Amino acid sequence: MTEQRRRVKLADVLERSDSRLGSEREPMILTCTEGNGLLNQADRFSRRLATIDTSQYKVVYPLGIVYNPYLLWAGAIAQSRFGEHGITSPVYEVFSVRETADPLFIGLLLESDSMRSLYDAISVGSIPRRRRATADRFLALPVDLPPLATQRRIAHLVALFDQAIDHAKQQCTAVTNLLMSVLWSHPRHLVDPTPFTVTELCSVIVGGVWGRPPGEADVDVLALGPRVFSGPSFALTVHGSPGRSVTKAQLASRSIQPADIILERSGGGPGQPVGRVVYAGDGLPTCIPTDFMRLLRPDRRRADPRYLFWRLQGDYLLGKSIPYQRRTTGIRNLDVPRYLGRRVTVPAIVEQEAFAHLCDSIAEVGIGYSQRIASLRATRLAISNDLLFGTHGIPPEYDTLVGAA
Repeated sequence: MTEQRRRVKLADVLERSDSRLGSEREPMILTCTEGNGLLNQADRFSRRLATIDTSQYKVVYPLGIVYNPYLLWAGAIAQSRFGEHGITSPVYEVFSVRETADPLFIGLLLESDSMRSLYDAISVGSIPRRRRATADRFLALPVDLPPLATQRRIAHLVALFDQAIDHAKQQCTAVTNLLMSVLWSHPRHLVDPTPFTVTELCSVIVGGVWGRPPGEADVDVLALGPRVFSGPSFALTVHGSPGRSVTKAQLASRSIQPADIILERSGGGPGQPVGRVVYAGDGLPTCIPTDFMRLLRPDRRRADPRYLFWRLQGDYLLGKSIPYQRRTTGIRNLDVPRYLGRRVTVPAIVEQEAFAHLCDSIAEVGIGYSQRIASLRATRLAISNDLLFGTHGIPPEYDTLVGAA
């Protein structure tokens, strides 16, 4: 379906707001970010960022538009979707949506990535994070608007995707909490466990190597990069890992096998402890760990590989690796000998296998929700971009369909 759109300036649909808090009681304080929209400072930060006196802070009402004039080019614009008013820095620009347009549609339009090139064009300055976009230039930007009824239908349809994404997030959080509970309670419910150090549960523990540029040593292989620890499935993937060159001896002792566990030895930061692990499954190309990792090969006589992986993963998620870390130049380093020298209690192999199967099953459900979230986000982006900026609209029959649902 195609429909006629009219070209207007943002000044035709937005009205600049300069309402100040004054002597009123301080409500929530809002921060406009590049990637996460409009945030309540109390939820986002551990300390107050606003000045003590907020009387000159601008009032932001529900569905109001806020942008940071110095970071608009980077996407620092958002709509307030809080159910109550808040205040924000007097440096920010604040707008309300006129009755000639649907507020939710305008919010989606202004927050879209497709508008960023226009924001970049009106931002002036040579220092990247100080490039300023004035309100006059912003309000002069042209946009193509569909009829008001279509705006409302588009906003409603996108809101349905947002609801589905939020529901999937809630389910994903519930699964994560269940997994954490299982990992926390397992060692406490063991009957007649056998104590071992983590080192004693491994047949091989070896450090990684940086290698040399491709072609400078005996063999070219993939050397695992830091991204291997960032996936939602805890499974090893070599995506994004660089090619390096190593000696035959280095490859022979460090080539990753299907049941190996890769431990993060160095990295992290103030909010990211070190000590993450990933499990090497089947089907991987020839690859080796790099210097900030350790390769652990479980001793199958004492430890089921998946069981040991989940015990180490549980230790990390529960913060047990933190006491074994030291920080240098802002980077966390794990004291590997002490961390692996800890004594842990483990059940018989058959019980280990059952526990690993339980954790795998819970994690699989969580991965399913993560994939659903990614799919919904991709579909939402494609549909919203087409409806916001394309020639397509939503027919009036949509209202009947929604009313019958």
